[in-house]
Amino acid sequence: GRILAANMEVALAAVERDRQLRDREQELSTQNDRLEQFATVVSHDLRNPLNVAIGRLEAVKEEHDDKNIAAIEQALDRMQTLIDDLLLLARTGDSVAEMETVALATAVTDCWEVVDTGDAALVVDTDRKIQADMTRLKQLLENLIRNAVEHSATDSQL
Repeated sequence: GRILAANMEVALAAVERDRQLRDREQELSTQNDRLEQFATVVSHDLRNPLNVAIGRLEAVKEEHDDKNIAAIEQALDRMQTLIDDLLLLARTGDSVAEMETVALATAVTDCWEVVDTGDAALVVDTDRKIQADMTRLKQLLENLIRNAVEHSATDSQL
């Protein structure tokens, strides 16, 4: 009797764990579906005005040759990359890009050019190279630059 009762208890516990596991898998599947749907909607909503801006920039480029136009084009390209990466990350859950060797000074300077830095000046004194996911490194550097400019004195040197 006791052995049968113990076996029944173990079997019932296993059935309950199995049910909980299936419920959790369903919850995760639903969350993944929502995340992908969110990323798709956000991507679509960001892509439309971005495409309008790119189209208008092309028209302006035909009439003018200006350093500011190149900076605008670089910022728009960066936005496209971020949107593509957002979709890829939401769909796969994997890392966005492979690690690559990056010259830190070049990466910082490139990011500086696409962020509104006002009168702040940038001084980069390194020849260090690092292994990084370029997309994520740029996100990090752009955020750091924005924060540094926002929270430092006007016309400061960073």
